[in-house]
Amino acid sequence: AENELSSRYFCPRIDEIKSIKEKMGSFYFDVKLGEREKSFTVKDISRNIRLTQNGSIMIFDVDGNRYEIPGYDKLKTKTKRLLEPYLY
Repeated sequence: AENELSSRYFCPRIDEIKSIKEKMGSFYFDVKLGEREKSFTVKDISRNIRLTQNGSIMIFDVDGNRYEIPGYDKLKTKTKRLLEPYLY
């Protein structure tokens, strides 16, 4: 059951946020997922970025994909600085 859930609810881990740009109410993220780079868009940022009780951050993009940043306190300073304005 755990294998089935992990394949259906794939949630890539973000290791670094390279940039966040806002344009007309949409937020464009450029991130690193391990060795890979990825771009995605988030709308309604107050609803789609959540700090969880265990200290990780969940981000939901416009396509319904979920991304996780485990251990907010362990992030690089630059990534923390980029995220801080959006954590409510």
